[in-house]
Amino acid sequence: MKQSALNHISTRLSQRHKTALKRNALKNSTAAFISLLLMALPALSHSAPAGWYIFQSKSTGEKSCLQNAPGHSWKMVSGPYRDAGCRVARKRQARKNRS
Repeated sequence: MKQSALNHISTRLSQRHKTALKRNALKNSTAAFISLLLMALPALSHSAPAGWYIFQSKSTGEKSCLQNAPGHSWKMVSGPYRDAGCRVARKRQARKNRS
């Protein structure tokens, strides 16, 4: 009878120990994720603003200065520009290879 009681206590302690280990592992992985996120924030905040481009309507020939294409019936004529009036040209930045 004593042996089975000891086995029961031993089993309960090992279950508590496993639960505590899992809880600590979760805390550690959450802390690591938050640390990684905080380290990545400065890199994300240094991105350049979107450029402005002159788009021309394929159907009417109308030109417009926009940051994004208004639709499939428009084609990009020139750009990028620094300002919303498409007057100040901006140098194109080389795209990084994402291989």
